[in-house]
Amino acid sequence: MKIVHICTSLKGGAGTAAFRIHEAMLAEGIDSNFLCCDEINNGKKVSKIEEVVNQYARNLISRIFQKIKRIFLEYFNQRTIFLKQYNNAQGFLECEYSSTPYSNFDVLNNLLVKSADIIHLHWIAGLLDYPSFFQNVKKPIVWTFHDMNPFQGIFHYKQDEQRNRFNFGKIDLLSYKIKAKSIKSCNTTIKIVCPSKWLYKTAKNAKVLNRLEVATIPYTIDFHVFQKISRKLVRNKFNIPETETVFLFACQSVGVFRKGFDLLIDALKTVIENNITVIVIGEESIFDISNLKVRFTGTITDNHLLSEYYSVADAFIIPSREDNLPNVVLESVSCGTPIIGLPVGGIQEHILEGVTGILAKDISSIALAKAITKFLRIKETFDPKKIRNYALNNFGNLKVINSYLNIYHSLIQSQIIKDRI
Repeated sequence: MKIVHICTSLKGGAGTAAFRIHEAMLAEGIDSNFLCCDEINNGKKVSKIEEVVNQYARNLISRIFQKIKRIFLEYFNQRTIFLKQYNNAQGFLECEYSSTPYSNFDVLNNLLVKSADIIHLHWIAGLLDYPSFFQNVKKPIVWTFHDMNPFQGIFHYKQDEQRNRFNFGKIDLLSYKIKAKSIKSCNTTIKIVCPSKWLYKTAKNAKVLNRLEVATIPYTIDFHVFQKISRKLVRNKFNIPETETVFLFACQSVGVFRKGFDLLIDALKTVIENNITVIVIGEESIFDISNLKVRFTGTITDNHLLSEYYSVADAFIIPSREDNLPNVVLESVSCGTPIIGLPVGGIQEHILEGVTGILAKDISSIALAKAITKFLRIKETFDPKKIRNYALNNFGNLKVINSYLNIYHSLIQSQIIKDRI
C-alpha cells in the first residue's frame, strides 16, 4: 500500500505535525512519501512539487469544443473574477493568514500521486486547486485538518472570519461556495481526520462536509527525541538558579494575536512573585515587558535543544485564543512538563487539572493570572513521570499510525467494491 502525504510546507505547526505522521509511518515500514513546496533533501522520502500552469486551465481552449464547454467556461470566469477580487483585498485583510481555493499546482499529474493507493491531504492552502483536483481525482482521500480553512472561505480561523465579515464577507462567502461545489463534485471517497475533539465537532457541523465521514486521531511525536532531561543539568547550562520559577512560551511568530502572548504578559504583570523567568521561543515581537524577566531565544529548529528548554521549565504556558492541537502540547507533556492554558480547542482536552497542568476558567489575562498563581501554589505536586505517561498513552506512534491504517484499509476495500459495481 502506497501513501502520499500532500502538505504545502514542512514548516509551521501543520507541516511539522504532518511530517511527524509521515516519519512514523516510515518507521513502521509503510510505503509513505511526502509531497510539498519546500526545497529539501533530508533522505526521508520528501519531494518538492513543481509549480506549473494547471493542465485543466492550460487546455481550456481545446476543451471549449468538448461537451463540458459551458461548465468549464463558467469555472474559468469564476476563477478570474475571484482572484481579481482577492488580490484587490490584499493589504486590507485583518487576519493571521488567508488563502484561496485556487492554485497553479497540478497535484494529480505528479508521479508520486499517480502511483499512490491513498492520497493523504494535510494543510494544502496555495497548493491544491480545489475545482480541478476534486473533479478529477480517482483515488481515495484521507484529509487531516490542521485548522478550519477546509470548511471556511479564505480564512483559517473563525475569529479572523468574524473580524473581516463586514468588509470582506462577500469574497469569503464566494470562496466557501467554490470549495463546497468542488468537494461535492468529487466522485471518490473522502475521510476527514481531526486531531482534536473540538475540530471534530466543528467539522461535523460544517454544511460543506455534511456527507463525509469524520474521525478523531491526535498527532504523534517521537518519544526518543522529546523526553525529560536532568533539571540540574539544563539549569546549569542555561545559568538559571534552582530557586527560580521558569515558564516557557513557544510560537513560530510571537506577535500573532491568536497565540495570545499579550495575554501572558498582562497576566504575569499581576502575579505577585519575584522569582519568575519567562523563556520565549520564536520570532521576537514588540511588547511591553518592563518589570518582567524575559529571555528571547529566537527560532529553534533543533529538537534536542527544544527538549532542554521544556525540561528547564517548571511549566509551559499556552495562552492561545484559538487553536487545534498545537505540537507544543505534545512536546511539553512528552518532556514531563505541565501545561498552563486557556479553555481553547484541543488544548483543554489534554490538560487534566492537577495532573498534566492547570486550565484557566476563561479566555482572559485575569483567568490566566489566576491559573498561574494556582500553579505556583501547587507546583511541587506535579509528577513528571505521570505527565510523560499521559503522553505515552495518547500520542504514541503505533497507536496513531494503526488508527490511520484502519482508515486506509477501509477506504481501499470500499474503492474495490465501488469499482466492481
